[in-house]
Amino acid sequence: MRPSKELLALLLLALLVLSGCTVPGLGDLSKFLPQPKEPDYCANFLSKDDCYLQFAQENQAPDFCKKIADSVKSEQCLFGLALSAKNQAPCKIYSANPSKCVHDLALALSQPDLCVEVEDEKLSDQCYTALGAKLSDPNVCLLAKTQESKGNCLYTVAQKTSSAQTCTNIFDEGQRHKCLFTLSVKLSDPELCAKFDVLFSANDCWQGFAVLKKDALLCDRVTEEAARDQCQLDVGTVSGETLELKGRLAGLCGKVQDEALA
Repeated sequence: MRPSKELLALLLLALLVLSGCTVPGLGDLSKFLPQPKEPDYCANFLSKDDCYLQFAQENQAPDFCKKIADSVKSEQCLFGLALSAKNQAPCKIYSANPSKCVHDLALALSQPDLCVEVEDEKLSDQCYTALGAKLSDPNVCLLAKTQESKGNCLYTVAQKTSSAQTCTNIFDEGQRHKCLFTLSVKLSDPELCAKFDVLFSANDCWQGFAVLKKDALLCDRVTEEAARDQCQLDVGTVSGETLELKGRLAGLCGKVQDEALA
């Protein structure tokens, strides 16, 4: 039987040591020697993934999260470590999708400053808009990169906090007016129509509010005559009352009051 390569290498090494010789490149012999293996703590577990998860959680060891074969469970493991440590490092260094991991961490910790660490621009904006709505803070909304994201966030915050001022910060004119009108109906406050910065839209607001509240008197606030007449007609249609009937009722009320004073 021929001696193995490992045995020959050991014998040669022993002879060199005993003889006091040194040979350049002796380290190359290490490839013939058996290499120590990292112990697998989970070798005897039925589910290695569960074992790695438990070990990672107990020892704050994100490298064990990466040993988990199930990619979803592996990411959940890393997010759990980041959340418990309140530190984005496990997301940034180990996660296969660091932007999503940091995004979820920012929302869980309610920390808008983490949104800037989200490299994906769309997820970054979603981070700001979600936190702006969650914290009812329009200033967080304004940190988003796109006007669309800012507007959607400000609209949500305005309705949640009943803040007309927040509506006025929306860049898109149509969305800004929609925000003010929706809020005016919610608060039963037609005076919010006066905040419209375009006369045509303000008239639309008065007309829409009058129809929703079935109050023809609000039509008087419409400055354009044809629109005002249409407003009164629309209110009469939805309320089942005509302007002629309203006039008769007003006359009867006045007559009753006159007779009472006589």
